[in-house]
Amino acid sequence: ELLAYHFAFLRGGTRPFGKHWGTSIYGQCDTNLAAQAVTMAYDWGARYVWFWTSDHDHHLPWPEQLALAQVLKRHASQRPRRSILQPAPKLDVAIAIPNGYFLSLENLWWVRVLDKQGQNEAARRYQRLMQRALEAVHRCLDQKLSFDITVDDGRPIRGYRRVVRIDDRD
Repeated sequence: ELLAYHFAFLRGGTRPFGKHWGTSIYGQCDTNLAAQAVTMAYDWGARYVWFWTSDHDHHLPWPEQLALAQVLKRHASQRPRRSILQPAPKLDVAIAIPNGYFLSLENLWWVRVLDKQGQNEAARRYQRLMQRALEAVHRCLDQKLSFDITVDDGRPIRGYRRVVRIDDRD
């Protein structure tokens, strides 16, 4: 479910612009989870997988990169996809949050407008938004619906059977 949550952001952030998305694997990634992450990303439509190799803290060793690439190659050969030149398939739900917001599972106490205790009006509005967005995500997961999380910036949101608009109002 956590992978689905993150991939919904990645795909939902690119789909309105007709662009492709992908995921990355860091050295800290649980090796028992990495193969599932790259194959699930492929199944969700990812066109890119990046392996972090640039520093000591995030580096994914070369043998692990090769092994994951082989897992993904086998997976993709068993599940061919439509051409990138064709339109993206229609998905079930777009969970649209207001422009200017982003969803985080972390405490955002460091954001200037929010207070550390979560008591001011901005913090309460953000908490309402997060609760409603997570409830929408869980409904999609429970009903096994394909979904993205995207920003409602006023443009038409296309490519979905239904758009669920999340707000922060009382």
